[in-house]
Amino acid sequence: EVPGPAMVSLVSQEPSALLQWDVRGADGIAVNKKLRLMFHQTTQPIVVALSVDQGDEMIISLSAEQGPAVLELRSDQPLSTLALRLISGTLRVHGLGLDALPTTRLQFDVFAFPGATVRSWQQTDLAYLAQWFPNNPYQVVALAFGTNEGNQKNFDASAYEDGLVQAVKNLKTVFQQAQCQLI
Repeated sequence: EVPGPAMVSLVSQEPSALLQWDVRGADGIAVNKKLRLMFHQTTQPIVVALSVDQGDEMIISLSAEQGPAVLELRSDQPLSTLALRLISGTLRVHGLGLDALPTTRLQFDVFAFPGATVRSWQQTDLAYLAQWFPNNPYQVVALAFGTNEGNQKNFDASAYEDGLVQAVKNLKTVFQQAQCQLI
């Protein structure tokens, strides 16, 4: 329904539904002291159990104005794992935000998932998506599409081109200051 930054939503109403992340680097070392859980706040409270680094669960009731929301987790020590278990409500998770390391000269965020097509940028609710990027920090945004579309039966190159043009226009609506690289 309402895609977030990753152009995908993980949704559950099933009590005990579980999401787990390992946020250590490829070398297995934890470096993040802050994590941002991006989710969609509903009109009804969402109750979750949260466990960091396989510690005891903390019960949290999420209630605020309906729309894009962020639960920020901070620690004095780098965090390795995060487990989120739904207790009640409807949970729609849009992603997990990590901070760039202080020595980072270039930050590359990927908002994609396997099997993605450019249709996600054609059909998204732009006003909702733009709420996730109030500071619009990106200088360059890359769109990399085509392989998945080319695998469709009855591929229509002309219709794909029209859709791609609309997708780029939509992207520029959300990221007005960013340059767009089409791959």
